[in-house]
Amino acid sequence: MSDEQKKIEFWAVRHGETEENRRGIIQGQGVGTLSSYGLRQMALAAECLYRVDFNAIYSSDLSRAMESALIIQAAGHAKCEIQSNWSLREWHLGVLEGLTRDECAARYPEVWEAVCTPSVNAEVPGGESRLALYGRVHDFLGKMVAKHQPGERILLVTHGGVMRMLLRMIVGELRPGNSDGAVANGSIARFNYCPATQSWQLIAWNSTEHLE
Repeated sequence: MSDEQKKIEFWAVRHGETEENRRGIIQGQGVGTLSSYGLRQMALAAECLYRVDFNAIYSSDLSRAMESALIIQAAGHAKCEIQSNWSLREWHLGVLEGLTRDECAARYPEVWEAVCTPSVNAEVPGGESRLALYGRVHDFLGKMVAKHQPGERILLVTHGGVMRMLLRMIVGELRPGNSDGAVANGSIARFNYCPATQSWQLIAWNSTEHLE
């Protein structure tokens, strides 16, 4: 068996820019509408992924991610049905959702500071703690590696908060000074899981060359 067949390969894409992203509005699990630039980002991501042979596509059920996934699917992946999954939803940010970054800092300074600090387990009133977000992402990946076989290639279309939790699962705690977990809209990440050693390997993170 080749090295590729011994691993389950994951590709993850953050949805395209939304009008809310452009205006600095915190969306969380609220509604977001892809901007014209966001649509362009996803067309470029789809072009980049055109020749990648996926065995399955999973997407957050939030509209901005599903629309992004449909653009990718339409570019050469019609054989893969998009499987929506709530576990890939963005971090539920409760009282912060719908506010601008400046409004978050002014109205909820302690909550906002914790949300913006990678090493702090933020508790968000009316929403979800960072630990709870990590837990659902961890559980989802556990189900994926149990369901899929070595040699398969899986695409995830999701959100910045979820992708940062994926990075934390692979490389450990994110702290200022070693990683800020940057995740650009339309960026692509790649990571593998080896069932034999029950270990993760980061291949690429926040790749944006296809957007240039």
